[in-house]
Amino acid sequence: MFLVDDEPAVVQTLGAILGRKGYNIRQFTAPLEALAAADEVEPALLFTDVVMPQLNGLQLADKILEKRPDCKILLISGNASFIAEYAAEMRFQLLEKPAAVADILSTVSALIGPPS
Repeated sequence: MFLVDDEPAVVQTLGAILGRKGYNIRQFTAPLEALAAADEVEPALLFTDVVMPQLNGLQLADKILEKRPDCKILLISGNASFIAEYAAEMRFQLLEKPAAVADILSTVSALIGPPS
């Protein structure tokens, strides 16, 4: 799983939560680094913030899917209502910040199953 957010504290917190549950996480604070890593690794899930510099989460998701079409997409945003229609159209899952830990874990599990 690729976890991408330009706020280091968010990446560290979500990474710790998901890692403790047994998920294999690669953490990024720069979307372009995540995009480059997709050349080497096929993530089962891209879990990304929407509002970021360099590439927003929607752009990152589109570019990751060009390289890795089987990757699932989970967006998280403080302004989820603005992108809800696009996310639904693209079949991306969407969580609104702040998201409850239980919601994050259940959504990740629904998308990629329990950790292996």
